[in-house]
Amino acid sequence: ADRYPYKLCYIDIFGVKEELRGKGIGTGLIDRIKGRAKELGCRDLQLSFHAVNSRAEKFYKKMGFIFDSITAIQKLQKEREQENDSI
Repeated sequence: ADRYPYKLCYIDIFGVKEELRGKGIGTGLIDRIKGRAKELGCRDLQLSFHAVNSRAEKFYKKMGFIFDSITAIQKLQKEREQENDSI
């Protein structure tokens, strides 16, 4: 029996340089990643992106991704305070 019967492929970092967007590069990359994920036996392909990135949201919807979870973050310190704490 397979130790991990449910396989999930996760895209950790994905992006296309701004000046190259709209040329099909992202679509081609996602298509290649989907193909490789299928070869590996993955049932799902998952990724995360910043909620304020509406262009990414539109692109991922076009590529067939569905949105099923939300990550919420609450900053406990301002950035400047965090920098001072690490010194």
